[in-house]
Amino acid sequence: MRPLAPTLALVLALLVTAGPSVADVPPPPPTAVTLAPGGIPPSQQESNGYDFAAGGEALSTVATQHVAPGLKLTNFQRLEDTGWNRGNVLTADLSEPTLSMDVRNTGKVAGIGTLSSQMSGTGAVAGVNAGFYDMNASGAPVGLAKSRDGLQNARFGSDPTLSMAGAQAAIGELTSGGTVTIDGAEHDLAGFNTPSLPTGGIGVYTQAWGDYTLDRPVGGPGNTSPEVARANVVDGVVTAVADEAGAPAVPDGGQVLLGREAGARVVRGLEVGDRVDVAVGLAEEADWAVSGNVQLVVDGKVGPGIGDDGVHSRTAVGLNRDGTKLIVLALDGQTGASRGMTRAELAGFMLSLGAYQSLNLDGGGSTTMAARVAGDVSPRTVDTPSDGTEREVSNSLLFFSSAEPTGVATGAQVRPATNRAGAYRVLQGQRRTVFGSGLDAAYAAVEQPGRFRTQDPEVRIVDVHEDRAAALGRRTGSADVVYTTSRHRATMPLTVLGPLDRLAVDKSQLAIEQAGETATIQITGYDPDGRPAPIEPSEVTVDADPGVEVTRDGANGFAIRPTMESGAAVVDFAVGGHHVTSSVLVGSEQHTLADFTDGATWKVETARAAASIERVSGGGHDGGDALRLRHDFTTSTGTRGVYAVPPAGLAVPGSPLSLSLWVEGDASGIWPRIQIRSGDGTVSNLDGDLVTWDGWQQVTYPIPPGTAMPIRVDKIRFLETRPDVSYRGDLTISDLVANVAPDAPPTQTGPVQDPVILTEGTVDERPQRIAVMSDGQFVARNPDSDLVRHVRETLREIVAARPDHLIIDGDLVDEASPADIALAKRILDEEVGDRVPYTYVPGNHEVMGGPISNFKAVFGPTHTAFRIGATQLITLNSSSGTLHGNDDGKTQLTELESQLTAAAADPAVTGVVLAMHHPIEDPLPDKASQLIDRIEAKQLEDRLGRFRTSSGKSVAVINGHVGVFHGSSAQGVSMLVNGNSGKNPAGNAAGGGFRGWTMVGIDPSAGVVGSDPRPGARLRWLRAETRPAVDAVSIGAPETLAAGSSVTLESTFSQGAATVPVAWPVTADWGGDGVALGEQGRGVVRLDPATRRLTALRPGTATLTLVVNGVKAESTVTVTR
Repeated sequence: MRPLAPTLALVLALLVTAGPSVADVPPPPPTAVTLAPGGIPPSQQESNGYDFAAGGEALSTVATQHVAPGLKLTNFQRLEDTGWNRGNVLTADLSEPTLSMDVRNTGKVAGIGTLSSQMSGTGAVAGVNAGFYDMNASGAPVGLAKSRDGLQNARFGSDPTLSMAGAQAAIGELTSGGTVTIDGAEHDLAGFNTPSLPTGGIGVYTQAWGDYTLDRPVGGPGNTSPEVARANVVDGVVTAVADEAGAPAVPDGGQVLLGREAGARVVRGLEVGDRVDVAVGLAEEADWAVSGNVQLVVDGKVGPGIGDDGVHSRTAVGLNRDGTKLIVLALDGQTGASRGMTRAELAGFMLSLGAYQSLNLDGGGSTTMAARVAGDVSPRTVDTPSDGTEREVSNSLLFFSSAEPTGVATGAQVRPATNRAGAYRVLQGQRRTVFGSGLDAAYAAVEQPGRFRTQDPEVRIVDVHEDRAAALGRRTGSADVVYTTSRHRATMPLTVLGPLDRLAVDKSQLAIEQAGETATIQITGYDPDGRPAPIEPSEVTVDADPGVEVTRDGANGFAIRPTMESGAAVVDFAVGGHHVTSSVLVGSEQHTLADFTDGATWKVETARAAASIERVSGGGHDGGDALRLRHDFTTSTGTRGVYAVPPAGLAVPGSPLSLSLWVEGDASGIWPRIQIRSGDGTVSNLDGDLVTWDGWQQVTYPIPPGTAMPIRVDKIRFLETRPDVSYRGDLTISDLVANVAPDAPPTQTGPVQDPVILTEGTVDERPQRIAVMSDGQFVARNPDSDLVRHVRETLREIVAARPDHLIIDGDLVDEASPADIALAKRILDEEVGDRVPYTYVPGNHEVMGGPISNFKAVFGPTHTAFRIGATQLITLNSSSGTLHGNDDGKTQLTELESQLTAAAADPAVTGVVLAMHHPIEDPLPDKASQLIDRIEAKQLEDRLGRFRTSSGKSVAVINGHVGVFHGSSAQGVSMLVNGNSGKNPAGNAAGGGFRGWTMVGIDPSAGVVGSDPRPGARLRWLRAETRPAVDAVSIGAPETLAAGSSVTLESTFSQGAATVPVAWPVTADWGGDGVALGEQGRGVVRLDPATRRLTALRPGTATLTLVVNGVKAESTVTVTR
């Protein structure tokens, strides 16, 4: 039997009496690949022999699926020197006798249609757009196209072409031509069904041309030749002659000879009844052929004179040296996820894929690829067209399979019914619906009765219904789900995670403009280690407010359809005792916050710049008033800013979805931001697109879901963060508007308080301890500032604690001048010296006012790797806001991959700690402090999760930058954020907004947890305690408490003017006399340190003690009867 597509399945033998109808086949997993564990089965985690990291590319991901015998589809994404690229490669084994190809169009040469429409009804299993075409007029191909039914069109001459004759494919110059013989005189033809005839040329047109006017080939519509003639020919006899082109009106079974200038005079000389002989064809035999515009690779080298036309999506084909393999590339481009390539880059890429000859086909918005992957029943688009949808194109290259038998099972498949990421995972106690069917010889799904079963105790098969069953996760581990028919068997791996710990929705807020429109929501569950798995709709109880209809959307999620004309509603999704909500907002209103009629009262503020502000009467985008900001960014290389400040904060009504501001740009690339203060007092920024335009343009600033309302606008900010850019700018702004949705009912979404941060106790007894501080942000011109004092105090505490290592996790200085760096070195020499080994990780402020070379000259490499016992430490440079936009590009990422590979293989390493300034995910709603490149962030998170799964070793990430202390987990990886150690915090006190440092405790002996660890295994390896700067501590206990009663202590500590609750993420040490902590022991009172719930047990007196970072408080409680 031929190798089949991904096999997927189970032992409790449960009989399925009927297979699926074709229409019931669920969609297969998406071709877009992810490194997330559980995203795709192991059978697809291969590259089909390609090396997508051959050129030093980083974070490359790849997956391969069978399409038909001899045809595979490989999806890839990778980080190149110039950015991200993503694409799909069809690989055809030309020696496979059941695989064939052909060139197809819409049925008309002068006609366009999407690739999907051109494939429809043909039986094709895959296809790709092909030739260049007359895009803005006739739609006819501008080059050569021949199908197995005959020549479709040609611009006579020589074109770089992909062709096939028998089993032999070729890429190279292919000559086409033709003649018309009149009275024994032979005249060369210029084209066949071509949209453009050269001056003096004659073309021949058949009914295959279609209905488009023949004025086009002779220069129409705007430059029609003044001398045109046409002749209708049937069976070699002229039936009509005219001095115009016009409608094709090609006679049945006949042709039209069309001439211009000298060619027109030849055609005009014909008379009705004259005999003519028309001959057209190719210089070489070809069953089918299609031309491109440039041969990218010639005989294993980049083709000569390929030129360049910018960076675009690309479609290209290539042949290996012996001509047995056809490589078809559809490269996404012009999106945030995929940059695209120049022709030169494309040629190099095709060479790396093994192309000995390669041809460039029509790219840009035309690039489209579709495939019916194994186990599906019809082709689906697998790329991401840069137009947003499939573009209509002139023709396509299609792939067909004649493998027999069709419609009869020669194999089997089993896979999840949902095609969401992580479908091959299920939470303990939850279900994963699986689908089973037969596969015919061409790998299409066919009905085939069978049985679902499993031999593994981790799952149990329940709810069998025809071609579907549910696999219930019973206990953590790995299992196989099996689908067997009378002759065939397929297996699907399924990982059972820990029990459900929390729920999340992919959209916490849905803004829908009007009743009747539909949006979708998907639910994801997380186990206690932050490992996600899709939650199926059948597992969810839904409670929706009136005015909203909620229906299941297959196995993937829910469809939300408002029935009210305007208003707001809350939809509650519940699984067991866990809830998550989403607000549905229907309709919106525009509220003007500032029209700048009061512009004279606005002030200007600057950072490292000079600026002026003035009201411009009638200078706005619509003739209203405006503010003009002129600024000088030439006096510093640090982050510079100019801010327009209203006379009082601008209150924003209701629950805005976004703010918008009209900006008359100067194409400087300046960064527009709006500073807001949210309802909980947090100050943050809303970000707009960089100002790369001249003239007026409206900038939209989305407001992150979860932002505490109401909000207030404090400043309109324009910043320049590029140290190598210097200019004087001139901006005008008008009409600051809020897009306000209806007020939504309040929802309850509690914060996730990950136990990686201790709320009670210490890590002092752990074998390894690593201290972390960050974000001092002092400047050398003020060496005795409070910031410097705070940093020195923090360092003294750390030295006194005697950790094994200190990580300074970025932004120790503020402007990165040589003087700043020198002061940092002096402070570290004076306060730390050689008493504690330390590593200084650069943050964004280490390049804020100077080049990274200032830092490197004093503190050495910006990214490092070293061992502390059995723990591998890796530090990375995120000073640019990304890991690939720094002084050494993506090198540190390729090194990281090598370091993780080495750590996985080294038995002396039990865990990895990764430190960098920016977190993968900012815990605050505005998400302003996380890695900027969200693809990089997601791929890094998934790479670390896969390291943990594949190596069985622990891994954690330590960050700073956010301005709050926080702990979380993702993919089983603990994530720690150190708050500010010098500057004031960014968040509110209850949310980790206090000043201090972190002590990380590691037990290397607990680092190896296996590929299927029990929940909480990561905590046995690593936990952390926060060490706030404390002035005084208050327990907040009552003096008396009646036996049997309880009270929640309002314990706090003071830090300057701030009062901070003693609750997560604050680490405290509770104790006392007559106090039972937690569930253990006896006493007069019992205290739960996590909740601060104090319960009176029996009459008597107890003394409570509370210590926060060495500062102690006592309180006596008398328990009465």
